[in-house]
Amino acid sequence: MFDILRGTRFVFLLYYREELSAAQVRFAEELAATLQESWAGLIKTALLWSGEGPEPTLIGLTVYRDEENVFSKTYVAESGSCYAIRPDGHIGWTAVSPKVESVLAYFENAVGLKREAALAGKK
Repeated sequence: MFDILRGTRFVFLLYYREELSAAQVRFAEELAATLQESWAGLIKTALLWSGEGPEPTLIGLTVYRDEENVFSKTYVAESGSCYAIRPDGHIGWTAVSPKVESVLAYFENAVGLKREAALAGKK
């Protein structure tokens, strides 16, 4: 489980206990793509999953399986919880089923780089 936090980047972690709905898959993939587009290389997006059945396949996210529900038990995590973990390993922000705009607002403040400026720097 701690492989998720290796490295020196921010980590945005989505946690689900059950099979993901189509809407949850869309949210996760849209968010991962937006974070990558806005701050490539600064934020790793990952999904921690403890559901039954086959592991979900998502574009733009690394998927980790928590077969023994260690994360849920340790952090009393609700399915649908999201965590922004700073490079120093501390949780900087958390929410349950947030909107993409809320996540972006956190990273704009934490990273100190406005999304528009990051995108302009790529042109």
